[in-house]
Amino acid sequence: MENRDRLVFKNACDKYGFEYPFLFENYIDLAKEYMLFNNRNRMISLKDAIEETGVNKRGILHAAYDDAVNATLVMQKLISKGWTNDRTHLSIAM
Repeated sequence: MENRDRLVFKNACDKYGFEYPFLFENYIDLAKEYMLFNNRNRMISLKDAIEETGVNKRGILHAAYDDAVNATLVMQKLISKGWTNDRTHLSIAM
């Protein structure tokens, strides 16, 4: 399972003494969701997802705030195309 961003975030929280704010059950890996929704066999970068969805990129890639905004815009595109976070059809727990 790919959750590199979550692991990096957790390690940063641990390093600086912050409580990790997410539960496994409520974490959504956008790269994985994009891959599944688009029936791909591999994940793609945020840059590629921005280009494929036609989102107007905001700011600079790999800048935390800008990446959060751009990821939100990609997620909005997925939702507008019918994506939901319903996991009842999956055989694995998310």
